[in-house]
This record gives sequence, C-alpha cells and structure tokens, in this order.
Amino acid sequence: SARPWLGRYLAAVHALRDLRARGIVVDGVSGFGERLVSGLADHRDPADTVHADRLLLLRAGEDTYAHEPRRGRTFRLGRDIAEAAEALLVCDSADLAASYVERARIDTVGERFGAAGLALTTRPLAGAGK
Repeated sequence: SARPWLGRYLAAVHALRDLRARGIVVDGVSGFGERLVSGLADHRDPADTVHADRLLLLRAGEDTYAHEPRRGRTFRLGRDIAEAAEALLVCDSADLAASYVERARIDTVGERFGAAGLALTTRPLAGAGK
C-alpha cells in the first residue's frame, strides 16, 4: 500500500471524536508528532505506525487515554502504564522496550494488557500467560 499509515490515521480520528464527545480535548496522539516517552521519537522503524488495529495512546493535558480500534472503546490510563504500553507498541519487543522504560514495568504492563486481550506487540511476550 502506498499509504500504510492511513488506517492508523483513521483510527486516530475515531478516537479523537470519541473523546471529544465526552468533553475531553486531546492535545496529542502518540505516533502523530508526539511520544509520551521522548526517546521513542527517535526509534527507527516504529511498529505502531502501520497496524490500524493496534492500541492508540492519546494525551489530554495530564491525562492519558488508550483507544482500542477493533472494539471502538477508549479508556483512561495512568502515565506510568501508558509509557510502558507505548514502548511496547513502538518497539514490538519487551527487550527493546526495556531500553526506554524499566523492564519490570514493561513486563507487568505487557502481561496485564495481554490478560485483558489487548496485545501490545505482534508476537507473544516471553513469560506471558504464567
């Protein structure tokens, strides 16, 4: 496809509309000119830019939200959780993500999201389902 990011863009538009309908003004969307973890802006080949069904992270002031495009649901996340989720989404690997966010947080967040049916990587995380 000439525009592999287009599905992701449309998912972001849906997430923005969902939050706006709730009176929440979004200041930024991870992967669209912004990252929650500043070092991730320079990560080569970010994995979260082309998969339209991957979780989206959005910032509204000090609050962070996740939008799951497949189910069309949006929910609030704590900043620590959102940063670990972003590292996993961008790096597509717990080992690589751990160079941006503490490994223990990466593992905990990856396992919790996986248990809730929300994959943050395209491959199963090592130790998932223990």
